Amino acid sequence: MSWNQVFLYRSPAEVPAASREHQGGKEAIPLASRLLWDGRLWEAEVQDTTVVLRPESGAVFTLTLEHFQRLVNVGEIKSERLETPSPLRDSTRDILSHAGPKALEAANRRWGEILAYTRGEAITVTARSIQNWMAAFRRAEAESGCGYLGLLDQVARRGNRTERVSDASKQLLEEFLTTHYAVPQAKRASAVYRLYREECEQQGITPIGERTFYRERARFTSQEVTTLRRGKRAAYASQPFFYSLDQTTPRHGERPFALAHLDHTELDLVLVSSITGKPLARPWATFMTDAYSRRVLACYVTFDPPSYRSAMMAFRLCVRRYGRLPQELVVDQGSEFGSVYFESLLTRCLVTKLDRPPHQPRFGSVVERLFGTTTTEMLHQLRGNTQASKTPRHMTQEVDPKRLAVWTLERFAARLSEYVHEVYDQMDHPALGQSPREAYAQGMELAGSRSHRLIPYSEDFLMLTRPSTATGTVNIHPSRGITVNGLHYWHDSMRSALVSGKSVPVRYEPFDMGFVYAYSGGQWLECIADAFAQVHGRSEREWNLILDEWREQQRQHSQKRVTLNGPLLAQFLQKLQGDEALLLQRQRDLEEQAQREAILLKTPKAEKTREVPPLVELDLTKISRYEEYR
Repeated sequence: MSWNQVFLYRSPAEVPAASREHQGGKEAIPLASRLLWDGRLWEAEVQDTTVVLRPESGAVFTLTLEHFQRLVNVGEIKSERLETPSPLRDSTRDILSHAGPKALEAANRRWGEILAYTRGEAITVTARSIQNWMAAFRRAEAESGCGYLGLLDQVARRGNRTERVSDASKQLLEEFLTTHYAVPQAKRASAVYRLYREECEQQGITPIGERTFYRERARFTSQEVTTLRRGKRAAYASQPFFYSLDQTTPRHGERPFALAHLDHTELDLVLVSSITGKPLARPWATFMTDAYSRRVLACYVTFDPPSYRSAMMAFRLCVRRYGRLPQELVVDQGSEFGSVYFESLLTRCLVTKLDRPPHQPRFGSVVERLFGTTTTEMLHQLRGNTQASKTPRHMTQEVDPKRLAVWTLERFAARLSEYVHEVYDQMDHPALGQSPREAYAQGMELAGSRSHRLIPYSEDFLMLTRPSTATGTVNIHPSRGITVNGLHYWHDSMRSALVSGKSVPVRYEPFDMGFVYAYSGGQWLECIADAFAQVHGRSEREWNLILDEWREQQRQHSQKRVTLNGPLLAQFLQKLQGDEALLLQRQRDLEEQAQREAILLKTPKAEKTREVPPLVELDLTKISRYEEYR
């Protein structure tokens, strides 16, 4: 049948049978199926009059639709199922993966010439070249099962690659690099080469050339060599790092709450007192960030410098919002993260601590990036930010942050929480391609809810996060109760002779020294300080300032250590009314009181209304009359 003739059928049912008869019993292969050709698996895609073949390894190849069907008819191209394993050997796949674009392009061009030669079409090279390529194709097909390898050029293997440096010269070179180059003196490479060449001349050894020396020196230089020459910090620039992210680096951690980062920063904002309106200080913020979704798990603001108390509050806020804690936590080498309390808290909450290496700031870029984003996008838009104080020579009264400050800690903490949990949480992240909230929801759906990791935010959890004393236990005295942090505490159950003299576990709330908790009789008992009126509402940090002042006075007067009691404490605190450090700490604690009570599930007690006595009507007729006194 010529090109201008077509088949006509009486009904559609006759078309498949007639087509199979015309194709000599060969069934046409769908062009989108998985194909096996030349020992490789291919995926075919039809484009008008051509078929694009994409191999599992190598460059894309294009055939005409007619030639493709001819290869199918003769059985060179076979249809395979999607689950068919790759027939390529590891060595063949390695060669194809290391072939450059130019080598693959040349191989495709040679294969096109071979196909044109076999069809009798015009060719652009000599027939002898094509015959050589066909022979190489068959030889590679017989050896590796993939004839395409025979069409790849071997330019990279040209030349004499045998090593011409003697073993003695190579051994002497390595010795000089070790003893003269990898040393703290950091000798220049040219000086080391001169020493090496002189030693070779003295021993009668042929030295290597200068270009070869520099090539060997570059190969010899490693992380350890840089550390020996310039120190650990200089070598850190070329060291690979983990547990760190930037705005554009990919996420790590296989699911939400698998890995989190915890760190503190001093914010670039001056806050004022809600009572006096005068500037207090720059606050500290503690952030806990999920590494997988970049979601902020907790954000705590305080005037106190970094301590275990900030980490404790971050844990409480995380459980309060999400009802769980991360499985692994990345922290730096801060002293607060190495304390016994913090280690005990992680152990009780089943959290694994991962320490960042010291003097390597890139490992902290997860929270550092969040710090930078918060500073530029929020803090720098507020009155009282410290941008002007970065250049004190240029700062004037008009731009002084302390004169412009208007934010109180309570108001600012609420706005910062709103920013990280509502604004930042819904902003598209460049490394995720979606917002942290969307990434978190998607990750939880894929990984599951893991209900066994849920932690109810209750008094039991708050007790779990409270610190203990250095020994962890105290002895119960039948008349004085227990002594914690220099104060006596009492509970009515301590009168019993059954508990007198016993050692019981104890914990305290670091933001209210008026109470401690002793575990006796199978429950935690809330014990009240004998100096409750003086210490109620005072934080542990303020109490430590008081104790330091007390001990200093005892030391100056050569007195023995005296345990503070109610009357003594009242007299002492009266003397400290003008102490500047104590007043400042007291004022800061008052600013944070509302925020802490909200976290501790405490509600401010309503003031009792004074009962107004009922009105009494006076009846003058019932009043007794007395005689006049004379």
